Amino acid sequence: MDDEPTASTPVRWLGILSRDNRLLCKALSVCPEDIPVRRMLVDSALSFADYATHHLDESRFLGNVDEVMEALAHARTLVAGAPEAESFMHRMSEVNHFDAQVADWIAYSKDPAGSFPEWCATQGRKYSYPIKIYYDR
Repeated sequence: MDDEPTASTPVRWLGILSRDNRLLCKALSVCPEDIPVRRMLVDSALSFADYATHHLDESRFLGNVDEVMEALAHARTLVAGAPEAESFMHRMSEVNHFDAQVADWIAYSKDPAGSFPEWCATQGRKYSYPIKIYYDR
């Protein structure tokens, strides 16, 4: 990286191995056609949104809504700029899913009536949630 600051390969591999989104973004800016790096960045944003929303069935949003919306917007931009857009269609459907879910959370938060799943049911929204197992000692 010191010897060739404009080379994407060292930044790319360091970003991939360390899962450092800052380095991955830098590598993608140098080489926008790098599909694996683009995929990793989109997957990182989706993972962030998934984590934030995985307790919505308990009416709990983990983290900051604005940060999640920003991550989803970044993922949307990455998908839109992908050279092989068709390979990102599944990821785009996930971005749309989380966009809708977070938008519903925002609407629910303004006037919470019952639990979030109950609110969603009255709005005609259907979301599935991961199974959570709580252990007691």
